Amino acid sequence: MRHVARFGAGYDTIDLEACSDAGVIVTNTPDAIRRPLALAALTLILAVTHNLVQKHSIVVEDRWEDRGRWRGTATDGSTVAIVGFGSVGAELAGMLLGAGFRVVGVNRRGSSPDADRLGIPIVSLDDGLTADVVVLCASLNASTRGMIGAAELRRMKPSAAIVNVGRGALIDQGALTAALQDGTIRAAGLDVFDPEPPASDDPLLHLENVTLAPHALCWTADYTAAVVASANEAMITASRGGIPATVLNPRALDHERWRESAAVAGR
Repeated sequence: MRHVARFGAGYDTIDLEACSDAGVIVTNTPDAIRRPLALAALTLILAVTHNLVQKHSIVVEDRWEDRGRWRGTATDGSTVAIVGFGSVGAELAGMLLGAGFRVVGVNRRGSSPDADRLGIPIVSLDDGLTADVVVLCASLNASTRGMIGAAELRRMKPSAAIVNVGRGALIDQGALTAALQDGTIRAAGLDVFDPEPPASDDPLLHLENVTLAPHALCWTADYTAAVVASANEAMITASRGGIPATVLNPRALDHERWRESAAVAGR
């Protein structure tokens, strides 16, 4: 093995250090998933602000008298905090601004050229948690695992919603369930879980103030074609002895094993 080509952007299931130690490069497809994932996040934001799933149930179950109970929240001028303001976050921010939302970003660098271009302030996580909708787009690593727990959920408004399109383990799922049950926050939209898939008897699955998708909301024909093309490009480049554009562990490129295999492939 000399190359692991990740079909998608997340790489929390790959041991980068072990790959680097073995001279194996790892690539992903961040550009290909940027717009599909941003659209998936926007879908969940609009679903939770408009109570779409609950209103669907009202029609299916012939409970039209319940329509007033599920009136949506304000959207025009409401604040959305994008936690993990990278390329996906920037793409989502542009969509939200066009829809009339106010947007703030949170990232570990404390700055972002994309945020500057869009006129979006980068704030602390504590400040971001005061938004009307908190969207998690962060990658999962040692510093982000469990970044949203009971204390963070208590900082949110009772009227707020949280949306997660990153990784399930960014949130303490038990704490989230409790917060949704006792009204600490109003709603959640989740495309990811911890564990995944969740157990069939997980109480989170049976709450009426959640909107759920099976870690596949961005799986459209466009997404598949773009990710396939990006992954193939990386593999073809590596097979010819070149260096793909999206190497996640550049230390592997200095390994004797990689240099030798790349030299052979390039002949």
